[in-house]
Amino acid sequence: MSTQGVRVINYTVLGQVTACRGSWTANLSPQQQLLLAILVMAQGAPVSRAGLARALWDEEDSPEGGLKRVVSELRTQLRAALPDGDPLPARGDTYCLPLSEQQADVLRFRSKIDQAVRATGRDATRLMQEALREWGGEAPPACSAANRSLACGDAGRTVTGKSCALSTVMSVFAA
Repeated sequence: MSTQGVRVINYTVLGQVTACRGSWTANLSPQQQLLLAILVMAQGAPVSRAGLARALWDEEDSPEGGLKRVVSELRTQLRAALPDGDPLPARGDTYCLPLSEQQADVLRFRSKIDQAVRATGRDATRLMQEALREWGGEAPPACSAANRSLACGDAGRTVTGKSCALSTVMSVFAA
């Protein structure tokens, strides 16, 4: 996506976790994918290093240099598309991924769901359909089929990928 001459990376977490810009797509390891998904889900807010380590290794401390290594590898991948600046700035004891709502499928999904909840009739249906298309035409699985657990924010609360999103959609229709 390029908006008025601004170069940005698009992030996908609904399905395969990816980062892309034009024809470039990052080649991410599973740990880099999880780190990227956590940072995208944080919507640009800082996430503590302890929270990231807990999510990546199920403990407060990563193996020696582990978090630093995974962040450095992800940074290198993202710099291939945007060489200027730091795509994952450290702020104190946190990391963040600066991004807009339009750069991430999950953020667009949430926005459209929020709009659908406030809308009525055909507008609500249209917005719900647009939200579901964020999966790229792929139908989300049944609520009981967890796609991937993603830790969000410092509290380390866990949401379950497509299951959580589908539950949200179903609750809108039930309301």
